[in-house]
Amino acid sequence: MVIFIGSIVFLFILISYVYSAFYHDLFGVTSELAALVTFLLGVIVMSGEMQVAIFIGVLLTIMLAYKSRIAPIIEKIGGVEITNTLKFAVIALIILPLLPDQKYAIRDLIVFLPEGRFLTTPFFNPYSIWQFVVVMSGVSYIGYVLSKIY
Repeated sequence: MVIFIGSIVFLFILISYVYSAFYHDLFGVTSELAALVTFLLGVIVMSGEMQVAIFIGVLLTIMLAYKSRIAPIIEKIGGVEITNTLKFAVIALIILPLLPDQKYAIRDLIVFLPEGRFLTTPFFNPYSIWQFVVVMSGVSYIGYVLSKIY
């Protein structure tokens, strides 16, 4: 049902963009992307993730309110720096919270192995390993930013 309604919303957004672009010579996609994100926020709320939807909604509102002030800064910074910042944000803010914070044994990962003390001792924690990746990426990112500043 969500895919059907999402397709209809996307169709209306596409029609709105084509109308704005060809009849009024307005080629920005800010309003269209905001409408699409608003629909996705509704889907997130209906799936029970209210806090995530609130966070994204507030972030979207701030970005739209300060769009005219942010645009010159983004042009000054450059595309490579923004891409690197987004990569770090994905590593730290999206992937890390999704990983389970529990220890696994080899037997949990490879189920066809026989029982044994070594195979059933938990030692592998995906969250802790990725947390180390985030720390190392953060150090690298800070070094990158400092090298660009100086």
